[in-house]
Amino acid sequence: MIKTVTYIVRITIIFIYTLLVISCSETKVEDGYVLQLEDVGLRKGIFERRFKLTKDYGSNKELTPEILKGFIDRVLLQEYLFIQKSFDLGFDKDPEIKKNHFEFKMNALASNHPILHKQLFISNSDLQNYYKKKNVVYDLTVIQHNSYYQIDSIYHHMTSGKVLKIEEKRMPNAYPRKITYNNHSFGESLPGEIYRQLPTMEEGDISEPIYTAPFWVIIKLNKKEKKALKEPIEGKRESLLKELEALKKKEQIKKYTDSLKVKYKLKIADVDYTELIQSVEIYEGCGLFIKDKFTGSIDDILITTSEEEISIDMFFYFFNRLNQYEKIKNIVHEDIEVFINDLASQMALYIDALKLGVGEYETLSEQIQHKLNKALYRRFLKEEISDKVKITQEEARRYYESNRDRWSGEFENVKINVISDLKTELMHKYSNNLVEELSEEYDVLYNEPLLQELADRFTEEKKGNKNSN
Repeated sequence: MIKTVTYIVRITIIFIYTLLVISCSETKVEDGYVLQLEDVGLRKGIFERRFKLTKDYGSNKELTPEILKGFIDRVLLQEYLFIQKSFDLGFDKDPEIKKNHFEFKMNALASNHPILHKQLFISNSDLQNYYKKKNVVYDLTVIQHNSYYQIDSIYHHMTSGKVLKIEEKRMPNAYPRKITYNNHSFGESLPGEIYRQLPTMEEGDISEPIYTAPFWVIIKLNKKEKKALKEPIEGKRESLLKELEALKKKEQIKKYTDSLKVKYKLKIADVDYTELIQSVEIYEGCGLFIKDKFTGSIDDILITTSEEEISIDMFFYFFNRLNQYEKIKNIVHEDIEVFINDLASQMALYIDALKLGVGEYETLSEQIQHKLNKALYRRFLKEEISDKVKITQEEARRYYESNRDRWSGEFENVKINVISDLKTELMHKYSNNLVEELSEEYDVLYNEPLLQELADRFTEEKKGNKNSN
C-alpha cells in the first residue's frame, strides 16, 4: 500500500512538473511585435504603416483587436508564414540574398552614422576668412557623368573646340548632365573640389575630369569677376554659416572616416585592374562585371579589416548593382579605383556604426529586417509557388472551353492570356492551401495587449481627425 501511494505521489509530482515546464516554456510574443512565428514576426511599426493605407483603417470609426487580427489574417499572415518557411528551407543562406541583405544593411548603417549629424563648431575667424573668399564671382558650366571613360571623352571633345550637345528630352537620371551656374561665389551650392579648382582657372578654361563622389565632373569657366564685399558680414551670417558648414561637414566626414580606416586596420589589396577589366561585358550599353569571365578567384579578399571583409565577388555584386541601369560604354581603371575607395569608406563607417549600436535603432532595425523578409518572400513565391504550377496545353484548352465567354478570339490567338489567367488562379488556390498547411505547422501567436493598445490609439486618432474637421 505504501509503495502504491509513493508511486502515485511520484507520478503526480512528475505530471505537475511537466505542466510547469510546458507552461514556462510556452513561447511569448516579443515586445514590439504584433504577430510572431518561430524566426520572424510582424513589427508594430511595419504593421501600422501598412494598416493605415487600407480601407480597414479608413472605413471603421472604431477599431478593435478583432478588426486588426482580421486584417492580419487576410492580408499579412500568408506573407509571414511564407517567410518563416523560407528560413526553414534555408533561403536566407542563399549567396545572392545574403549579398543583397549585407549591401542594404551596410548602406543603411553607414548612412545613419552619428558623424553625419554631428554639429560643427565654426569660429568667428573661420567665418571671416570664408567671407573674404567671396570677393570673386563665377559663371560656370558643370558637366556630370558617372563614368570616367565617358567624362574623359567629353573633355577631349570640348577641348578640341567641339560643342557638347545634350538632348533636352531626357530621363531625369540620364548622363551626362549639363548645369550652368551664374554669379556663384565660393562655397555656394557646389562641392569644395570644384571651388578649389576655380582660382587657378581663367575664362574659357575647361578643367580635366575631377571626382566629386559619386560623380566625375568637368568645369567650363565662362566668366570670372572680382567684386567689393560691401555688405557687412553680420547681415549674411546665417547663410554664410550654412554654406561653410556644408563644406566643412564633408571634410569632417572624410577626416573621421580616414581615422576609422586606421582604427579598424582597413587595407585594400593590390588589384590587377587589367584582369578586372577583362571580366567586364558591355550589354545594351550597360557595363557589368561577369564573374565567370574573371580568370582569378572571386573569393580573394579585396578589402580587409579587423572586423569584416569584402571579396572580389562582393565587389562585382556592389558595382553591378549600382550600374545595372546605366549606359556605360566602357569601364576603365579610374572608375574601378574610385568605386573601391568609396566602398572602403562606406565599409569603415558601417563597422563603426555597428560598434556604436546604430543597427539597434528601432526604425532602422525594422527596415533592415523588412528588406530581408521581402527578398525571402519573393524567392518563396517564385520557387515554391510560381515554378511549381505548370500548365499543359490540354489544361489550358479545357480552361479556355469552360470559360469561353471570357475571350473573343480563338484559342491559338489568346493562348498566352489563357495560360496566364489559369496560372494565376491555380497559384491562388495553391497559396491558400499552403497557408492552411503552414498555419497548422507553426504556432501563430498574437500580441493581444499590443493589439488592444493599437486599436485604442487608432480609434482616438480617428475621433481626433473627425473633431478637427
